[in-house]
Amino acid sequence: QSVVKLLMLYLIFLVVFFVSRIAILVVFGDPADLQGYHQDVLKSFVTGVRYDTTVFTYLFLPAFFLTLIPLKFSWYSIFTRRFLTGYASCIILVVLLLQTGDFYFFKFFQSHFNLLAFGIIYDDTKAVLESVWTDYPVIRILIFLLVVIGFMIWVIRKIAQSQVFRDFFPALWIRVLLVVVFILLYGLGMRGSLGSYPIEKDDATISPNSFVNNLTMNGVFALKDAYADNKRNTITTDSLVILKKYGYQTRMAALADLNLQGRQVNTFSEALLDTTGKSEFLEKNPPNVVFILMESWAGYYFDLHSKELNLIGALETELPYCYFFRNFTSCANGTVHTLEGLMVNSPLTPLSQSIYMNRSLPFSVAKVFEEKGYKTSFITGAKLGWRNLGKYVSAQNFQQVEGMSHLLAEIPGATKCEWGVYDEFLFERVYQQLNETKGQPLFAFVFTTTNHTPYQLPETYVPESVIIPEYIKKKQRSDDEIVIKNLTVYQYTNHYLGKLINRIRNSELGKNTLVVVTGDHNTMALYDFSDSQLLQKYSVPLMMYIPDAYKPMKADVTRFGSHKDVFPTIFNLSLSEAIYFNSGNNLFGDSAGIQFFAVNSYKTAFNKTGAVVLGKKPLYYKFASEHELEQTTLKDTPGLKQLEKLCRAHAAALSLSIQEQLQQ
Repeated sequence: QSVVKLLMLYLIFLVVFFVSRIAILVVFGDPADLQGYHQDVLKSFVTGVRYDTTVFTYLFLPAFFLTLIPLKFSWYSIFTRRFLTGYASCIILVVLLLQTGDFYFFKFFQSHFNLLAFGIIYDDTKAVLESVWTDYPVIRILIFLLVVIGFMIWVIRKIAQSQVFRDFFPALWIRVLLVVVFILLYGLGMRGSLGSYPIEKDDATISPNSFVNNLTMNGVFALKDAYADNKRNTITTDSLVILKKYGYQTRMAALADLNLQGRQVNTFSEALLDTTGKSEFLEKNPPNVVFILMESWAGYYFDLHSKELNLIGALETELPYCYFFRNFTSCANGTVHTLEGLMVNSPLTPLSQSIYMNRSLPFSVAKVFEEKGYKTSFITGAKLGWRNLGKYVSAQNFQQVEGMSHLLAEIPGATKCEWGVYDEFLFERVYQQLNETKGQPLFAFVFTTTNHTPYQLPETYVPESVIIPEYIKKKQRSDDEIVIKNLTVYQYTNHYLGKLINRIRNSELGKNTLVVVTGDHNTMALYDFSDSQLLQKYSVPLMMYIPDAYKPMKADVTRFGSHKDVFPTIFNLSLSEAIYFNSGNNLFGDSAGIQFFAVNSYKTAFNKTGAVVLGKKPLYYKFASEHELEQTTLKDTPGLKQLEKLCRAHAAALSLSIQEQLQQ
């Protein structure tokens, strides 16, 4: 009886996971993108049962052990029935809540639960919850869940009270055999695999189509895996862990793939040290450098801009005066990870919330400027307590650190939203600092916050036209109200960015101030991206205003790049004979012997040939047109093997270099 009841509960849980997959397929699946992958979709549901079974068998271990105790006392029967009812009801409640949360997480990030799911703990929790309340129909979701959970509990109670096989008394050896088979099958269910290793995340890669692979996973397993990743991402100084992660046996093997052209080095930090060229002009005329990291500055939104859907405001008049790189990606897809990736070149994050939060690293970008006589400043509209940001930044050679409280005190009339001071007041403070540091060049690292859900704006802002065209409405994943708020806030932050650049350009500062702007990550809240749009999915722009006297001799804005290339480019534009940590390429440098490529999350790489997604089974793509990718193989496109090697070596080198620095 106990075994059959457990099997019936197992079927109930399979139905819950099945319906969750159907919901993701129907709501987020693009029929055009899934053409030719129907068999893979079916396979994803079949493989998904393995993940579902693993989740069920682990969750129901207490009930499983209870079935193995063959007591026939009436009090024991009552106990097991009540225990099974209560325990199964609690588990179904947790599973339904997690699957619902995973659905909406997928809606926002186009992924099941991952490391970003822990943002509600590490971020400003109140602000995150405010965003959830604003952006999602929480009341309707809760009512729906209450109805479903009530029905499920009723079904569970019926199963627990049932008397199936009450009079089933075959021979003893048959009963023993059934118990043994049941135990073996349960153990197999926990492994989820007949192979040498239990089922793991990489087993979800059953198709060349990434959306199909996402269908395979369920939210509970994904959260478990995200939790394991979170623990593994605890900053470690064990280099063997990193080498294994990127497929290397030795440090020298990883160094060899860096293509150092004969340089003899012993450490990754040495391998990546470089020096800018000598320039008497830069020595006598060091420019101000304003680097702005824009919250959720999506690259593909620029493609949507029009007179009716105005997404860039005053920035439109400034674009002709700037270099604008579009084949560009962020280093990570979360704000704190990007901040640390740019500031100290670390793939191991968050350092600011680790035991190394107060550790000054020898190759922070601010230190390079400080050693050349610059005043170094970090300015943000955010609270400096967010992820220990204020303490961490202060340890990275920033002489002046200002956050929300400073801006509210310094800027008359400044107001704030859930995540910090509005961007217009932040940019006002940037302009103030540029004028306050006359006689000494300024390096300002600026981090904006306004372009973030719940998409709030100051009451004084009068937006330009934001009319959603039909082609966006057909693809958008949120209702019109949320989409319009999202696009209007994007317009607002671009508008005031444009006003800042215009103000600098048309003043004395315009002759010796570089303004470099990029996004911390893309936003995926508007609509889904197919595999053919991988570049758009991870793209953020790189925009540079460079005064005439500092402009490079050569400029090819079609080059591929990512955040790894930002400061190597800035250093070469602004500093003479400066020693710096060369995490990437100088985007204005000589192309001889250089492979320009972009890397996102240290696992997805792009160049002019195509793209590679690292994994146990790497995925390869080639450009079918200027912006569209299509699936390919190494046999058809052998050049992608070098891109894969560069991506692995880059990620390993940065990780091992940070480990070397932390051990000093």
